[in-house]
Amino acid sequence: MTEAQRFRQAVRTAGAMDGLALSLNLSIGREGALFDNDEPLRRITHYINRELKKDGLSGLPYALKVEICRTSRKLHLHGVIIPGDESLDAIKGALRRAAGEWQGRAKARQIDLKPISDADGWADYLMKAERDTDEAIRGDRLTFNNTAIKRIAKEFSSDRRMSATSSSGCYS
Repeated sequence: MTEAQRFRQAVRTAGAMDGLALSLNLSIGREGALFDNDEPLRRITHYINRELKKDGLSGLPYALKVEICRTSRKLHLHGVIIPGDESLDAIKGALRRAAGEWQGRAKARQIDLKPISDADGWADYLMKAERDTDEAIRGDRLTFNNTAIKRIAKEFSSDRRMSATSSSGCYS
């Protein structure tokens, strides 16, 4: 399975499990740190995992895609997160800190979490600027699925295959 296929599988899984679509804008400092890093996804996921852990949210399933805006050339993140019973305010706070918290009224626009209504549509949207992003940043990976979402996506995919097999009358 390709990196893009694994990412799409994570988005579909999140959509089926009441996950949320995530958009996260970075502070100027954090953006610069990612542009200057040979492994930008590793760096930002380090920040995210650190901040989630501080709030007792480690192990929260998420998948991310780094993207550069075609017009403004601003680097930002999109993805999915499965909050389960965790506080959305706590999740937002941790993600804001990881991204380099914005100040003032702009802070309200730094992060957006919305229910996933069309998982494949969201996955397609996230792939729109892949070439531009690939040319703009160092590193060979643009997507990241954490261990928790990989495990859940694998189970979800296995359950769907089992369901499809048993409903087709094949029992091998």
